[in-house]
Amino acid sequence: MGENMKKLTLKTKEGCLKLTAIFIVVLMLSALIARAFQNDFGKIKVEQVTFDSRGAAINAELYYPVGTNDTDSLPGIVVTHGGGCALGVTKGIAAELARRGFVVLNVSAYGTGLSDQPDYDESGQGKDGFDMLKATNGVYDSVCFLKTLRFVDKTRIGAVGHSMGAIRTFSAARLDAGYYSLNDIMLNILYNTFGLEITEEQLDVDADSIAAEMLNSDQLEHYNSLKESEAAKFDTRIKAAVPLGVSTDLLLGTGKATVNVAGHEVLRSIQTNIAYVSGNYDVVWGFTESEGNRAEWYAENGFSEGEWYCLDDNAQSSSNLGAFPDSSIVDNAALADAIDNGTTRILISTGDETHSKEFFSNKTIAVLANYFSQTLNYNRGDLTDSATVPLATSSQIWAWRAVFNFVAMLAMFGLLLSVGSLILKTKKYGVCVCSVENAARPDTNKAVYWAVGLFTVVVTFVAIYLANIHGIMLYDPGMNLPLGRGAALLIYFLLIVAGGSLVALVFNVVLSLKKTGKTGLANLNFRMPVLSGLKCLAFSIILIIVGYTALAVSEYFFGQDFRLWMISLSDMKVEWWTLGLRYALILFPLYLVISSSVNYTIRRDIPEWKDTLITVIINSAGIWLCCLVNYILARTSFDGALFSNFQSSYQYVLWVPITVYLARKMYNLTKNVWTGALLNTFIITWSIMSSLGVNDTFWGQHWVGNFFNI
Repeated sequence: MGENMKKLTLKTKEGCLKLTAIFIVVLMLSALIARAFQNDFGKIKVEQVTFDSRGAAINAELYYPVGTNDTDSLPGIVVTHGGGCALGVTKGIAAELARRGFVVLNVSAYGTGLSDQPDYDESGQGKDGFDMLKATNGVYDSVCFLKTLRFVDKTRIGAVGHSMGAIRTFSAARLDAGYYSLNDIMLNILYNTFGLEITEEQLDVDADSIAAEMLNSDQLEHYNSLKESEAAKFDTRIKAAVPLGVSTDLLLGTGKATVNVAGHEVLRSIQTNIAYVSGNYDVVWGFTESEGNRAEWYAENGFSEGEWYCLDDNAQSSSNLGAFPDSSIVDNAALADAIDNGTTRILISTGDETHSKEFFSNKTIAVLANYFSQTLNYNRGDLTDSATVPLATSSQIWAWRAVFNFVAMLAMFGLLLSVGSLILKTKKYGVCVCSVENAARPDTNKAVYWAVGLFTVVVTFVAIYLANIHGIMLYDPGMNLPLGRGAALLIYFLLIVAGGSLVALVFNVVLSLKKTGKTGLANLNFRMPVLSGLKCLAFSIILIIVGYTALAVSEYFFGQDFRLWMISLSDMKVEWWTLGLRYALILFPLYLVISSSVNYTIRRDIPEWKDTLITVIINSAGIWLCCLVNYILARTSFDGALFSNFQSSYQYVLWVPITVYLARKMYNLTKNVWTGALLNTFIITWSIMSSLGVNDTFWGQHWVGNFFNI
């Protein structure tokens, strides 16, 4: 066994071949297992679908129970992500809702992932002007598409979106459901079509009773025909919408509108059921104390979290219908009636969750499963059917898919190293491997080593802290750097880290000069022949091609990308590679400086693996420490604002150690800092291009994407 382990090394061709085979097997096996959890071991069908409503393709995943056909009539739910990510982050929510029998459409918003951007959307947003807070970005079009499926019950449609997706979902619900109740619509018909005068007092009266009293038999027959048509349309409105993890300040004033009913101006609420869902460390803070929220809920004296409320627009009041999730439509007739009329509102907390944790959470999925089970009257059958045996909210398997997706990602990185080592052993790319002058670099002074290490921890801590607060200042909403805001935070973070790395590098160089008379920079092999430099570039590109090919195989056979939570590498539109060059040109010099600082000091008094491990920990500890401080302060002294926004931190918790490891490992293989910097640049560019998208602004469609159509 010991001899076999010794043969698993990157130092020999035989070892590289064996490791390559192992990584391929692990990658494919992990993707296979992830797929099994995603489709509930063959019980759920998951399809990649593309549809086009307005000259721009929307990419989505469609989930539904195996065996479904056009004789079925299942409730449907549209699920969408927030800013800085695509449909991959909501796979868990989609899969768990599908396990309960819902037809789920998990959507990448316009301009994100593989989805195009239309010239104009349903509200006119597009090339003549784009405001992301006013665009549904494909959510409304997705709802319309879902209704076209023959096995979907058009009278039971739900929608949930996180963060920016919450705003889009809310806007889509407002557009689809409108502000007029069915009674309002029929009163308008009596007023406009039949010329009846309706008094203000009659606005609260059933239009049918007015029609029966005031219309003759022929008119009444016509009225009933019109009502049947209007009711059929009205019943297909979105039945329930969930804005998940969004600041209600962005929604205030839009939950109600002044409309004209039979010649009278009246205030009306959106005619659908709405649940505001959020974690304790997100926007739920202060929700019930907000005067604006109280006004929207007709609850000037206050309302409580976790309670069902029914709005009465005519009386401008609301009533409490019981606690969530204890009250059920099965035994609460008032709740069932309010849900049927689309007049319920509820605020539900997911507990101690932060913003980006909300879509990667057992608590959130349990809330959504409960809420949609009630509002759409379904969980593996109608809840009101005594024969139905609902799937408990505690039964969740989505996290296992996430774990094995991450294992597949790690196997892909291992594959890059083993294949890269094989390539470096060829004559053509052997020029990428340089020599070092170990004698020119002084032996590591442990006091200095740990002092510089502590400085590095402080720099990364400050970098992530400031990036979360001020990184948005680098956001370019124009055409030069059109990616979402997350790209700006990344650049800000790397600028600070690179600045700190440069200070640490200069400090070490000065010490080396004093001790040996040499800078020690020769060991980094900045200076190399132009041809060798180009070979390093080609080598890094080949490795990215290997990685993307592994992804393509995983996607083709198992429908799995490489991800864990917000760290992801997904397939993307071909034009994103060309756009990514702009970001690569910015990222590369930053990663070159960081790689130089990371690899300047290499300890020779400990094994290589231990030196690499310590290097990864030192360069990542600042991120981990910032998250820890954030978590502790949130738990002990939260006052509505976090110490440091977790939004970017969650990604960097994993990306930083991975990129530091690759920088050190590539240096150990090539003895130059170019290969590691280039590889990290391409990997991070791939990641942000495939996840962030351009949905914060209008980018439109590019001829490259239209030409290749991939």
